[in-house]
Amino acid sequence: MDIERVRSFVRLAERLHFGQTAGLLNLSQPALSKQIRLLESELGISLFNRDRHGVSLTDSGELFLPEAQKLVKHFDEVYEKGKRIGRGELGTISIGFGLSTLTMVPQVISRFRVRYPEVEVKLQELSTSKQLAGLESGQLNIGFVRLPVSEKFAFKMVVRDELVLVLPEKDENLNSKAGLEEFKNEGFIVNYRQRSETLNDHVLEVCRSYGFYPKIVQQAFEFPTVLALVAAGLGIALVPKSQLRVKVEGVTFRKLDSSVAAWKIGAVWQKDNLQPLTKVFLDILSEEI
Repeated sequence: MDIERVRSFVRLAERLHFGQTAGLLNLSQPALSKQIRLLESELGISLFNRDRHGVSLTDSGELFLPEAQKLVKHFDEVYEKGKRIGRGELGTISIGFGLSTLTMVPQVISRFRVRYPEVEVKLQELSTSKQLAGLESGQLNIGFVRLPVSEKFAFKMVVRDELVLVLPEKDENLNSKAGLEEFKNEGFIVNYRQRSETLNDHVLEVCRSYGFYPKIVQQAFEFPTVLALVAAGLGIALVPKSQLRVKVEGVTFRKLDSSVAAWKIGAVWQKDNLQPLTKVFLDILSEEI
């Protein structure tokens, strides 16, 4: 059944005037008459009485009208919902993020929620490798991961981060101006590899670039714990600079003189699968950065 024929019937039944209804529907009167005839033929019933006194509904038309009105209303609601989905105003978006974007991503989401309050945002804090796996499987729409990434993904560079050396303030020897290689005999505190494989590998890579393998004396899951252990004098650590935005008592940090210590974080999505919600989120992300 053609929904536009049903709509024409409903509008004509509400007005009982071919000229007014044709104008409302932006049709000619012959075109409106043809739609009504085709609908009557399809249903096998007569919907209107037509005589010199005008137009009126038949008994069949009276019975059909309430259901036709419901059908047109439901169709319009479904159609509008589909348009809203296409504009990225409805649905669910799944976003992965990591340590370097713990501050930025919530800010973008806050702005996104104001503009699109009916969209459900699912957040997952994951390592780069797990985010990439989630993007590839379709479980994530967007991930915030270390660059570079495979050519199967598109990306927008959003932030830079770098490892810095964190030292206890109370130890004057450790606060000297020596390079990282001078600390090769010190005990290192690192995050558990389960927390972030890429970060763990990066710490080892930086140490290797200075000619040594770190002597790991303690592991911890969270950075506040790592910093507290450094402050207590249990060792030193290489920590992302983004984790030191809040002043921590008892520690100081030193920038490393190596390009190996730095990396870039990008918003990443499937190149061939840019969903409407992903697009509107990326638009807001562009405003934020």
